[in-house]
Amino acid sequence: MKKTLLVLVALCMAGVFSAKAQSPSDSAYARDLSYTFFNISSLPNTVTDSLSNGGKILKDIRANHRAKGYAIILTSTKTLNIYLNQTSWNDWDEYLHLLDSNYNEITSNDDASGGGSRIIKTLAPGNYYILASEYYSGSTSTNSYTLTIDEIVITPLNALSYTPLGSVTDTTVLDTFVASYPNIYYDNYLYKAKGYSFQGTQNDIIAIQDSYNDALYILMDHNYNILRASYYTITMQLPQTGTYYLAILDEDGYYCVTRIRAYNSLPTYYIDGVNGSDSRDGLTPQTAIFTLDTAIARTGGIGKYYITDDYTFRNHVALQINFAEIYPYQKDIRLYMPDDGYDDVIGAWPGHLVFGEQGSNYYFIIDSNRSTKFDDFLDADDYGSYLEVNNLKITNSHIPSTVIWGDDIILRNCEFTNDTIDDYFIGMEENFFYSIKFINCNISQNHFGHEFIYFDYDSAKVTFENTTVAGNTFNYEAGYFFGGATVNLTSGSWRNNRFATNYQYNGNPNISAQNAAGFWIDKSTVNFGADFSMDPNNYLCIDSLSTINIAGNITAPVAAQIYPCKWDNDDGHYYSNYYEGRRVLWGSTSLLANNYQKFSIAQADNSSLWYLHPDGTIHTYPVSIDQAEEGTISLYPNPASDVLNIALQGTEVNEAVVIDIYGKTALRANVAEGSNTLDISALPAGMYFVQLRAEGSVKATQKIVKR
Repeated sequence: MKKTLLVLVALCMAGVFSAKAQSPSDSAYARDLSYTFFNISSLPNTVTDSLSNGGKILKDIRANHRAKGYAIILTSTKTLNIYLNQTSWNDWDEYLHLLDSNYNEITSNDDASGGGSRIIKTLAPGNYYILASEYYSGSTSTNSYTLTIDEIVITPLNALSYTPLGSVTDTTVLDTFVASYPNIYYDNYLYKAKGYSFQGTQNDIIAIQDSYNDALYILMDHNYNILRASYYTITMQLPQTGTYYLAILDEDGYYCVTRIRAYNSLPTYYIDGVNGSDSRDGLTPQTAIFTLDTAIARTGGIGKYYITDDYTFRNHVALQINFAEIYPYQKDIRLYMPDDGYDDVIGAWPGHLVFGEQGSNYYFIIDSNRSTKFDDFLDADDYGSYLEVNNLKITNSHIPSTVIWGDDIILRNCEFTNDTIDDYFIGMEENFFYSIKFINCNISQNHFGHEFIYFDYDSAKVTFENTTVAGNTFNYEAGYFFGGATVNLTSGSWRNNRFATNYQYNGNPNISAQNAAGFWIDKSTVNFGADFSMDPNNYLCIDSLSTINIAGNITAPVAAQIYPCKWDNDDGHYYSNYYEGRRVLWGSTSLLANNYQKFSIAQADNSSLWYLHPDGTIHTYPVSIDQAEEGTISLYPNPASDVLNIALQGTEVNEAVVIDIYGKTALRANVAEGSNTLDISALPAGMYFVQLRAEGSVKATQKIVKR
């Protein structure tokens, strides 16, 4: 009894729980919640509670969502299994949070294996707080739940026992997962595990498939580095000769049949059959297969498939491949699509798909003339799937969903023109391997119903190389990159893209976004290459935590290009009026690293020119527009190396003054009507402003770049 009283006194002194009453309208920061003490001296332990109108509405973590708080005290290091599970019948979505002693979030979980929300974490001695919350806000119903805490032993993947299989060609193993199997915690899910090892040869293709259930497979190299992790199947080319480890993960009580096959090369198949004909195109009956879906069904989706003639995909038959290369055979091949409402024409979930042959002169061509609609064309979106698309042309087509959905994508030498895509153009989701590269692509005159690129995870990598994105219309965000993304704009252009609706920034009628579809950058890095051009009418929107590295030089009207982003903390989306309408650059200090000489902004009415100063401030240099519009003034080339040409017609300008970004005069020369040359070879490389004056009065100012 004395020990219990001492613990309670200590808890009261630490502020772990309080007796403050709750009311339906209460809202609080996590640190101000009333926390109920959760006794973990005897585990497992379960409490039953509910989120109702009495639950606090959080202001910070999971803002505007109801939550109940629980406090735990650890006197020794423990690995805890914390599980939140609904018990009411209104089908709500649990959300679990773990906070440290300063109420900072350590981790959170929404969906766990078997339902509910689960956090498994090894914690040092100290005070911790748990929030039982909900995913959706605005609920008025009572959401009942149980919160269970247990101590658990987690086995690392490299400590799992692995049964050797030797060199596999076609091997099957059977497992029934029982409570005595080791626990593996992977990607916020808790599994039972069984391990196998085998010997593999470099460049062999290994195919691992679940024939019975939905096991999670984790394939590792000889150092236990994870190569692929996927449900149902893994098919990949082995990177080296040696030992490989396979962890099979599933839940207690499940039965699993795993087949492991190895191929030293891809078998080749020739696909013939156009609208029911079987001309074979010079192929023997022994080498030609009638349809692609017949071939994939026979081969398990592992092989090299050549389509020998124009090909019609069958209605409502999604082709599921494991490791496949699909090429046109010795000529351009037109692909005809079934009409409306059929998902994933070709899918790899997960898998390895190369569609179109790199370096070939032959194309796959889709031109529906809008007479048909087809959903997701290529889909490879699961845990390390690889998708390479070469020489694909899609034109005049209507795609109700997404053109391509995947995780690790290369688009090379592709054209998408005059298409209507109701959803995303490219989608990436649920993986750590996010990477998409556009190489030698042309994406023009399309209408996108949603984002140009969508991804649902941090740290994606997006590259534009010799790629043109021009004349497209967007309903929503165009290029939207967030959460640690890296965007490499190495070469190509983004020009003349627009919104379908005349959005106004924060209701400001003087600032239109209709002709200004560009990039949103949120907590990410963008590298502008010297060979990438961005239309001045297409903006760049960054937040204060982003970094822009500029190899070339950018000048753009501020009203069309640079605005502060406004983030909605509740559901994490931008909206059509997400700009504050101020002519300022938010986050300018993040832009400054080696960029201040390469970046300038012109007012929409050209009344002034703004530029970044090395001290992190934005400076304005005035321009007299009325005077500048008298006559014709031309400065070229820009950028310039040694000589700047100044052409004057119908003006009174008689002097040119070159001013550096610090406001100091770097060069002064007399000029006259006609052609003039200005020697700038002695000037250091960087950005300058050229003032053209008449009898000391400034007639025009223009930015130049000295190489």
